[in-house]
Amino acid sequence: MPAARRIAGGRLRPSCSVGPALLLAGLGLSVVACTAIWPGPATAPARTQRPATPHSSIPAEGLPRLIVTLPDDGGATWWLTAPGEPSRRTAIKVPDSRAWLGPVAVDGTIALVTPTSIVRTVLDGDALRPVTKTAVPEDRTIGGACMAGDGRLIAADAETYELLDLVPGEARPFTDVPFTIGECAPLADGRTLVAVDGGGLLTIGADGDATPIPGAHGRRLSGGGGRVAMTDPTATDGLAIVRQATITATGELGPELGRVVGDPGRRLTRVQLSADGQWLAVTLVGVGDAQAQMQFYRVGDDRLTLAASSPIELDARLVILPP
Repeated sequence: MPAARRIAGGRLRPSCSVGPALLLAGLGLSVVACTAIWPGPATAPARTQRPATPHSSIPAEGLPRLIVTLPDDGGATWWLTAPGEPSRRTAIKVPDSRAWLGPVAVDGTIALVTPTSIVRTVLDGDALRPVTKTAVPEDRTIGGACMAGDGRLIAADAETYELLDLVPGEARPFTDVPFTIGECAPLADGRTLVAVDGGGLLTIGADGDATPIPGAHGRRLSGGGGRVAMTDPTATDGLAIVRQATITATGELGPELGRVVGDPGRRLTRVQLSADGQWLAVTLVGVGDAQAQMQFYRVGDDRLTLAASSPIELDARLVILPP
């Protein structure tokens, strides 16, 4: 069985062998032969020790709080952090400890994803309280979720990675584009940015029509506040880019607002943009390090400003909460 790699929400995606190329409206998409791997909640063989105090941190006034999850046998442990400091935490209760984190909406609702449902929750004291729950049909299993351009939660099928629009008792295909990988982000005009296998990006309109973005590459998509963040899968040591969440008249992604670059000694592995587009969290992992380093950036109109830096567990997952 081939080795697995991560997709949205910390799920596992199988490695694939590449076959003949399929061209979709001018975009080269790879036809892949994959061995399905059950993408349930990520687990760790043993609990990683929580970090102590941040290595360095600018005063935390105005920094957002985080929800951090750490996988464990049979589920995950959940925490709410102090503003900008993931090592200062208080435990929180969740409706289902086996769930994993989905995206956060501008209104503050937090999506929890299980193989059979997506639950929107709100933070209420020391607990995530369910607001709505959308179950999936029995013939489907969910492996992740992302946010569409109109604010809907889009599910990713655990076996096919097909994007699904969930309505009560039904899972409708969000697009008929093949080889999506369960990642999407909202664009400012209501369209949805979608990642496809092979590294490419395309947009999906309200009518479901797909438009490729020539020469664009992106993974680990997140967006909000008229901005979109992603990693560049072609960068050897990892690269996070924040752009305006627009499409130009020539069909290209909007202007770049800033980037964070990894290096041979410390690879950039994850990126997360807040739902209001004001904050960026990136994770960097050094060779042989027992912990990762999380960096917080304030996103401006033409630059990223480092605001805080803190250690975090290698297998932790996080989302940024609205102010």
